[in-house]
Amino acid sequence: MKRLRTVLFLLLCVTGVGVPCRAGETLLENGFTLNRAISVAMANNPLLKAKEAEWRSLIQRIPQSEALPDPKAGIDTWNIPEDLSLAETKTTLYWVSQKFPFPGKLKLRGSVAAKEAETAKVRWKQAEIGLVADVTRSYHELLYIDTVTAVTRENKNLAERLTGIIEASYAVGKSNLNDLLKERSHLDLLAENLALLADLRTAETAALNALLGLPSTAPAGIPEKVQLPKREIKANELVSAALANRHELKIDTLAIERSRKQTELAEKEFFPDFEVRLRRFQNYRSADGYGVFIGVSLPIWSAKNRARVKEAAEGGKAFSHKRQNDENRTRAEIRKSVFEMNSALRFLRLYRESLIPRTRKTVQAAEEAYRTGEADFLDLYNAQVDLLNYETGYRKFVRDYGFALAEMERIVGKRLDTEGGRP
Repeated sequence: MKRLRTVLFLLLCVTGVGVPCRAGETLLENGFTLNRAISVAMANNPLLKAKEAEWRSLIQRIPQSEALPDPKAGIDTWNIPEDLSLAETKTTLYWVSQKFPFPGKLKLRGSVAAKEAETAKVRWKQAEIGLVADVTRSYHELLYIDTVTAVTRENKNLAERLTGIIEASYAVGKSNLNDLLKERSHLDLLAENLALLADLRTAETAALNALLGLPSTAPAGIPEKVQLPKREIKANELVSAALANRHELKIDTLAIERSRKQTELAEKEFFPDFEVRLRRFQNYRSADGYGVFIGVSLPIWSAKNRARVKEAAEGGKAFSHKRQNDENRTRAEIRKSVFEMNSALRFLRLYRESLIPRTRKTVQAAEEAYRTGEADFLDLYNAQVDLLNYETGYRKFVRDYGFALAEMERIVGKRLDTEGGRP
């Protein structure tokens, strides 16, 4: 029953049906995953909704572009008597007219509008993967703050225990006052770091809530630790995936196609448009009749039309050059992100398998040696500082890996499953 209530509450908050999420309530309880945060963001983020609405708006331009111009209707009266007796007007003319663009123009205008709508859809999907990347970064930042807080608290407990040892040693004259004051200063610094980390968590929670479309004061639980890949990432497969999926490249391609359609449409402007007008004559004291008018436009200002064609063609060249530049930039950014991810993985392995276990043993050995008077305070102090730095550094590299992964997904244009190092 409790699980059912939780699911219902999540659905109500995400869909906006029923009750709103109040500031004291949260969708991110302890142990929430990155996928959970992303799903809430996808459902709630206002910018994402705006991009979707923009796409749906541009879709409505397609039928407008392909439709004929509105017909016209009117009444003409000829030879109204000087006494303004309309009943004796010599001729009353009722007419209706319709303009017809040269064949192919309407279809091309619809194609241009369709490309613009398709571009807006790609921008919507680009905003989605951008949101995923932003949530991923915020998630890893929050995870970093929480894990560093745990490490700092553990080191604070260690410093408190060592302070007790030093105080006891000082009481019997085996330690000096300087050692005691230095350890107490270290303890005060750790306490201040914990306060700073608490403030950082409040700020990062507000940033994450903004991405999720939640109130800035809504609390967030402890994020779940992430799974790291088992081997290093290879760049080649990611480059291929990025060239096929990156949204900037898709937008460039659509811009080139749109420019091509605009060029064809501009070339059609050298041909005339047509107008057909049907008339009904009502004559005073004579027979009534009908009339037909057929006219064409005269596109005689060729310089204007040539400039229109050249404008569209040059626009297509510009987007072709931009796409080539974006492809080159994509390859470079992929390799940079792969380097950052693999570098983080190598350091994580070094810290996890060597530096941290070795330093923990060093702290234990230094503590025992200090108790027995075989080591001085400086050895113990340096060992505990090294342990704090290595454990904090390990969490920082986990965060750096998450940041690089978020940037990689933004470049590639889709989420990546890096389990085993494969995209």
